[in-house]
Amino acid sequence: MRNTHFSGVLFDLDGTLLDTVPDLAGALNTLRERYQLPPLAIDQVRQVTSYGSPGFIKLGFDIDTDHPQYPQLKKEFYSLYENRISAETRPFDGVHLVLDTLKKQNLPWGIVTNKVENLARKVISDLGLLEHCACVIGGDTTPFAKPSPEPLFAACSIINCKPQSCLFIGDSILDIQAATSANMPSVIALYGYIPENENPSDWGANYAINNPGDLLKLLTL
Repeated sequence: MRNTHFSGVLFDLDGTLLDTVPDLAGALNTLRERYQLPPLAIDQVRQVTSYGSPGFIKLGFDIDTDHPQYPQLKKEFYSLYENRISAETRPFDGVHLVLDTLKKQNLPWGIVTNKVENLARKVISDLGLLEHCACVIGGDTTPFAKPSPEPLFAACSIINCKPQSCLFIGDSILDIQAATSANMPSVIALYGYIPENENPSDWGANYAINNPGDLLKLLTL
């Protein structure tokens, strides 16, 4: 039976719907090789994925966003990443079942990510998920990215869902902060890319799940 508490579901992308680290790490290590640096372990890359390009460039080259070389390294990194964006990236186990359930329940679902919109659309298109996705809000779609609530408000407007009746699932403190600011129920994806030095139980989310399939318990009565 359809859950009457929620009329829409929004997902973060990296670390929530998709396991993107293999391709992100591949791009970063290719860039490091270009600069005669040894490869990094994939677990190291996983730890910084929630921080986006500043995290990747800091990990890979130990420079911050104010460094004069940062813009060029960021450009090279994303060029390499785009060229292999879906080479090894896959949905987490259980994601297809969750999305199929949402479709059967006629619950619209969308993506709100800090990944730039064109890359988000490309990867979900490559993986066959774009057709049934009601909206894709990227980090550059609205003037402010998460933790601002603006991307969530934009998504709710598109799927015609009030924030308080929409569920948002993410694996970063930025996701939970955005949902809290939007007065939107939130779910922590504990299987995602949560840095070891962070405690997600302190983030203030409404729910937590250990795998995508656990979400079905919140969506069905």
